[in-house]
Parts: sequence; C-alpha cells; structure tokens
Amino acid sequence: MVRRFRLTTLVALFVLIPAVAAGAAPFAYIPNSGSSNVTVLDLAAGSAPPATVALPGASLPWGVALNRAGTRLYVTNFGNGAVYVLDTAAHPPVLVATIAVRPMPIAVAVNAAGTRVYVSHQGFNTGAAVTVIDAATHAVLRTVDVGMRNTAIAVHPDGSRVYLATSSSVLVLDAGRLESGAVDIQATVVATRRPYALAMNASGSRLYVSGQASGTVAAIDTATNTLVAEGFVGISPVGLALSPDERRLYVANSGSGTLSVLDAITLQPAAVDVILGGAPSGVDVSADGRIFVTNSAPGANIVWVIDPATFAVSTRTVGVSPVAFGNFVQRPAFVETALQLSVAPSSVVVGSSGPV
Repeated sequence: MVRRFRLTTLVALFVLIPAVAAGAAPFAYIPNSGSSNVTVLDLAAGSAPPATVALPGASLPWGVALNRAGTRLYVTNFGNGAVYVLDTAAHPPVLVATIAVRPMPIAVAVNAAGTRVYVSHQGFNTGAAVTVIDAATHAVLRTVDVGMRNTAIAVHPDGSRVYLATSSSVLVLDAGRLESGAVDIQATVVATRRPYALAMNASGSRLYVSGQASGTVAAIDTATNTLVAEGFVGISPVGLALSPDERRLYVANSGSGTLSVLDAITLQPAAVDVILGGAPSGVDVSADGRIFVTNSAPGANIVWVIDPATFAVSTRTVGVSPVAFGNFVQRPAFVETALQLSVAPSSVVVGSSGPV
C-alpha cells in the first residue's frame, strides 16, 4: 500500500564536482526513489536513451555525491540503511560496494582529496548522526551522534570542517575530531527557519542555506560564521545549486513548483521565477550552464533541463520519483557545491515509508 510521506530532509551534499575522465562524456546520475535505481543520462548526446543501474535491495535511494575525480558515485539508501558505491569510470556504472550504515542515511558528501565520505542520518528524537567512511576500503570509521532531524551535509574545500543542517541550525564541526569519535562544534549558525539545502562556493568562503519553513535563502561567511545576505524565494525551497561562474544561485521550490534565479552575492532575484509545476527537488548544472531539476512528484519520471540564457524548458525521461539529493552532474571543470535537496512536507509519494 502506497502511503504519502513527508520529506523533512534536504540534503546538502557538498561535494567537489569531478573532472570527467579524458574521452568520456559528462553524465548525470539520478537516484529514483520510486523505482529504486539510478538513471544515467549522457549529456553530450541529448537524444541518447538513458542507461539504468539497478541497486539490489534498495528502498528509497536518495542522496548522491561524486568524488572529485568523477570515478566514484555514492548513493544513500534511506529505506534500508546503506550507501551504494558505483564505479563511474565504466559506462554504465558498476556497483562495487554496498556499505551498511545506521538507519535513515539521507545525504552524503566527499572531501576534496576523495579519501573520506560523510553521511548524514536524519533521525528524529534519537538516531541523528554523522558517519565517516574510508573511501579506499569502504570501511565505516566512525558513527557519531550529533544534531537532530539532520538533512544536508557539506565539507569545506580544505577538508577541515563539516557543515551539518539540523532542524534548527547549521552546525560547523571539526572533521578530524569527528573521525576520532568526538563532537567538536566550532559554531552553531541560525540562518533560516528549518534549514535544509546547502551549497558552497568553490573557494569555501560562502555557504548558502535554504529555509524550507521561511521561504528564504541565506548566505553564511564561513570565516566568521555570520550571515551576510538573505533573500525570499518560493514556497518550500528545497534544492540549491550555483552556476559554473558562481554568479547565480538556483533554488528549487517544491511547494510552488518553480525555480528561483538569484544573484549569488545579494540573493535578490536575477530573473523571473521559472514555472515548472510538479515538485522540483534536486538541482545541478552542467559545465555549459544547463540547469537540471528533478521532479519528485508522485509517479513523475522526468528531469527538467533549463537553458540558462533563455530559461526555455525541455525534459528528459528517468525513473519514478527521481530524487537527486546532492551533486549529480559531471563537469570537466568542477565547482564545489554542497547541495541540496529537500522536499516539502507531504509533497512526495514513493512508497510505504521514507523521510518524514
């Protein structure tokens, strides 16, 4: 019996977007929460049929991250407490490991060196945590209780800090202490109401946060951990991504079915909202600036592709209820963005259980 669930999660997935291997086309990797697989879109050949990669035993695949080299794809599986690791040097990707983790893994991020993988566990009154994984051996190094109803997670480019979106604030954590099993909260930043998505610029100087309950986006100066800008967007902003030149911030508003386009410095509108319908969720961009937005509405099986100059909208077919909670598009020149995705309460139906 299919039951409606609330996604109170956003995901910030901060990953260094990878450089694509020589001779390889850039691809988009999209977890589909309803069909429990990953759709692979060839971005160089827009008309090419998509490939599909099965995730054995999956239930609600959700978060996604690529390592900097573009050779590994990590997908969190909210329903069965696992992280899938896929070799993306092959096409289609090959599943190389399934890592058992604590329940409710919702977001994932990879450090710049590609040596550590950080997983955010949503939890409720109990169970919220961060898991640290050795990327070479796939071993779980540590699971640390921290936060409450966690959503997005991101890593600073220098690898020293992990940013965790919780139900009330963004926590700045010492990455080294996390690996040793300690919680060293360097700062607690109250940026928006119910922070969900995160996006970080390439230098690591600015972190963007979406507020699902406030309909706003805020920018944090990571040197001082203070707010430096705030702007209003649509209803239930759940996904964030920066343009390749970092001049624009794209915001998926699941409640209003729109994509907001903001000036990345002032967080004021840079264009009229793009009307999409459905439930816009995950957002990412290709090297040429095309904007990819997943539609996680019940039974939906499309990704919107938006021209950044004209804002003309086309679609690509994927699996059922696609959720790309993180960075899912390969780019030859990577941009670090700690994204993204969160779905508004009761806006998605994908199965008998899931994020709430």
